[in-house]
Amino acid sequence: ILKAYTARAAWEGDIPGNAEELLLELVRGYYNEGERDVKDAFEARFLKQLQAGLEDHGAKRPGLFSAFLDHEKNSPDLLKPYLANLSGSVPLDEELAIGVEVDRVDRTPGGDKLVAYNYSTADTGDPFKIKKGLRFALSLAIMFLVDYAAEKGIEAGIGGCGVYLVKSPKNIRRGGYFAVESIKASRRGSVTPQKPVFSGQRHGFVKDDRFPEKLEIIKEHLIRLHQLMQGGVFHLPLCSERDQSCGNCAFDRVCRKDQLRLDRLFVNLRGQKNIHMVEEIL
Repeated sequence: ILKAYTARAAWEGDIPGNAEELLLELVRGYYNEGERDVKDAFEARFLKQLQAGLEDHGAKRPGLFSAFLDHEKNSPDLLKPYLANLSGSVPLDEELAIGVEVDRVDRTPGGDKLVAYNYSTADTGDPFKIKKGLRFALSLAIMFLVDYAAEKGIEAGIGGCGVYLVKSPKNIRRGGYFAVESIKASRRGSVTPQKPVFSGQRHGFVKDDRFPEKLEIIKEHLIRLHQLMQGGVFHLPLCSERDQSCGNCAFDRVCRKDQLRLDRLFVNLRGQKNIHMVEEIL
């Protein structure tokens, strides 16, 4: 639904004048409203919540898409829809090309920078893990957009990529950026046409002159990982033991690792110190 909305917004170059009617039509079309006379109570309530505020502007609790439109209109970011639903591949070397999809590309005032986004219902992005070489989706989207702009003759520079979180009516925002520092405003009141993106992120924004270098490092890292996998090495040296185990563990949120001071245990195990003490605790 959001991709179809974005396609229309990109075609108009702004939020469509009939955005409420458009989203209402998309919701009803997607869920085939009217084709079945009988719906269970859960489905009826779900559809009612999705549509709340689109038709009845006086709704006490706006639905997801009504809240999304409110964010589109009142967000501090000075961005306009420009492109939608792009897909292709990023060739990293002669043997490796990785498929990429970009849901949305916005342009800054004046059209001098493009900022890509992918919609998400859960992922808020994690720029710190990009820095550590653990996440590549945003970097690949930027590489793809660089090639796409060159192929289509688009003269705007690539400002970066982020995540457009649409999780609930109260949790809709742009964030998770991997982008150039020049587009960032750290306060809402500091947003200007020169700094059109509001973000309080500590990580993820890179000085403009170092941005191409960072992308090249990520590209080289991806090629190296591919070569290792081709050679049969699947326990890849992406990060420390702690990141490989705890960072990818489904029980991370309920684990008592902090109480057990696992950081110290990992160090001891790695250095082969106090190994008997560690075994006794475990």
